[in-house]
Amino acid sequence: MSWITDRLPTADDVDFAGDVLIPRVGYSERGCHWERATEIKLGDPWMPAPPLYDPPPTREELVQELLDAIDDESDYDMWQVAWRLKVIKAREKLK
Repeated sequence: MSWITDRLPTADDVDFAGDVLIPRVGYSERGCHWERATEIKLGDPWMPAPPLYDPPPTREELVQELLDAIDDESDYDMWQVAWRLKVIKAREKLK
């Protein structure tokens, strides 16, 4: 990604504090620091703030989601009784 100079930052470009990345003067091309987006002028080099890290769900969260789906009886039909009993047994083993 290269530095943006042909436009000003928008609300989609800033982080939670309203900052964007700008190059550090005298450092390598990859050196940067945070600057208020309102301080950027047309022609100044800047980059959008990277998205916040959203960690993947843990195994426990995935298992709980599965269990919640299994327990959801909103689509329960009588012909599914045998399947439901198997699921209940498997669920109990998983606990």
